Amino acid sequence: MKRREFLERTGWFVVGATLVGIPGCGDDKKPAPPGPDGGTTLDPPGTFSFPQGVASGDPRDTSVVLWTRAVRGTDTVDVSLQVEVATDPKFSGIVASRTVSATAATDHTVRVLITGLGPGTSYFYRFTAMQDTISGQTMTAPAAQTDIQVNLAWVSCQDYGA
Repeated sequence: MKRREFLERTGWFVVGATLVGIPGCGDDKKPAPPGPDGGTTLDPPGTFSFPQGVASGDPRDTSVVLWTRAVRGTDTVDVSLQVEVATDPKFSGIVASRTVSATAATDHTVRVLITGLGPGTSYFYRFTAMQDTISGQTMTAPAAQTDIQVNLAWVSCQDYGA
């Protein structure tokens, strides 16, 4: 039996297809900002993508570095991004907000140093380009005088020679 057939027979396919159309379910995207002509937007949702996802690193007790790569289809145009950091996953407690640009000179990648954070605290962050959003979660390092175990991970690209 194929997966689609199983889902159809058990009713999950119908339920899943129905839930996709319910407004407000699973959509944490912000409304589109006004375009230059006063309209809603020049680019429809799905125009921008984040092909390598997001990452956070270099955690300090009051700061963290956030990273992403943002592109507009196959264009080489610069992409304006809104970066937001919050204390909750619904972004009702935003503690940092900044606008950055992913340019061709940096292969459309951005690294953003977010400061003024609390030590040993979990934060939620997102990058938004018009209506397209990608998000993640990070944590700051504990305060320097704190005596606790810290686990670190080291990641490298696949170019081992470099």
